[in-house]
Amino acid sequence: MIDPLSRRDWLKAVGAAGAGALTPPVPPGLAPGVSTDPGRKSGAPQILPLTSTSEVFVPPRGRAFQKFSFDFPEPSVEFAGLKFGFLVFSRENAYGLDASRMTAAETTEGLEVRASGLVWAGGQERVSGRVIARLRSEGDAVLWDVTAEMDQPIKAVTTVLRGVPRGKLSNGGAEPVRPQGQRGAVGLSVRRRRLVRR
Repeated sequence: MIDPLSRRDWLKAVGAAGAGALTPPVPPGLAPGVSTDPGRKSGAPQILPLTSTSEVFVPPRGRAFQKFSFDFPEPSVEFAGLKFGFLVFSRENAYGLDASRMTAAETTEGLEVRASGLVWAGGQERVSGRVIARLRSEGDAVLWDVTAEMDQPIKAVTTVLRGVPRGKLSNGGAEPVRPQGQRGAVGLSVRRRRLVRR
């Protein structure tokens, strides 16, 4: 028996086929706007073209909240076995990093991610802004600092982590807790973030 195709999968396939005729070809594995730099060193950090529905259950299983109903761009970088993406929230909107204006570079302490522009409306619109994230490891902990700037007040900066193993999570040195459901949500302070694996 042939597996039935869900409505969501059918819409994605039909939409991709229709839009494919209108867009220039993109190298496999890269998001539109992420360039293939022939001078890139083979060990240099890569910008991963992920979206809000990449590597997650849709619809979400377990407890979930404030999920986008569309694929929102979440370009990410890999560091210490985890994938890091960042979102910036104002009072009116949510912004992702503009993958075409992102760089990632190894530093003596770890990794630095820079974005000199932001996107909103599911990546359809662009706005000025800047995000700098510095990631590093200390023993069994992964720490990161994020700085965000916009022409309007920033309400919050969110770190999107992928690859977190199931188990207990610690928020900034607090007592480790076991999140409920498929995806654990742990509130982290805006200036300094620390993930401890136990």
